[in-house]
Amino acid sequence: MLSGAAGAALVVEAVEQLTAGDAVELAVRLAEAAWDMPVAGPTDVWWRNELARAGERACIVARQPGTLARLIGISADRARRAADEYSVAEAQWVRELALWRFLEEHREVTRAAGNPG
Repeated sequence: MLSGAAGAALVVEAVEQLTAGDAVELAVRLAEAAWDMPVAGPTDVWWRNELARAGERACIVARQPGTLARLIGISADRARRAADEYSVAEAQWVRELALWRFLEEHREVTRAAGNPG
């Protein structure tokens, strides 16, 4: 099992390479699954930021706005769990909510609107 800084960097690089190639659907799935990867220590902030960035890019290239909104929501939740990252979480929740509104996914709008509470 991959873990720690080296594993985190490898996963982010894989998402980026898959996105740049012609396997963007796989990049999206990897980015979504990678949020459950255990990463501890000083790489946490780097991990959240880089995985969020790489996953968002993959979703944009794949033209998957619903998955993009879901990944932004996961990113927000992970930032919320890190007490010093609440402003990042709040910004991500605003982005998630805006995407769900744009997509007219009313159930998701209602769910996302309740997240920061």
